Amino acid sequence: SIQFKPLSSKRDWTPFSVKGRWTKKSAGGCHNYETHVQNPQYLLRSTRAGTVTVVLEQPDSLDDLGFYVCEAPFDCKNRMHSREDYPLLTKSNFESPLFSIHQFATKANTSLIVTPCTFDAGKIGLFKL
Repeated sequence: SIQFKPLSSKRDWTPFSVKGRWTKKSAGGCHNYETHVQNPQYLLRSTRAGTVTVVLEQPDSLDDLGFYVCEAPFDCKNRMHSREDYPLLTKSNFESPLFSIHQFATKANTSLIVTPCTFDAGKIGLFKL
């Protein structure tokens, strides 16, 4: 479902964006595939509690896309190598080949690993997170 929420006139949010690519080696697919840990992974650090909205887009309709968000130690420096490395905090739905959006709460002094992926493994292409 789509919801509209009024934004505060106070600038208490900061937009960030990164462009990425699924390659032959990094197009691991969703958690249904053992190769999912090969997907690109991004560290998101939150120094205060709040709400985070993540949007994943792709210019070409490769496949339904989505992302996983895992909790990690605040001083995290390493990518996940197994689904068991860090607990899953939340995930988006895999319903659209164009974009996926999901909003969730964070605690203060938290590190999160955001893993964008297509539903099926082996889908090569660009994305923007």
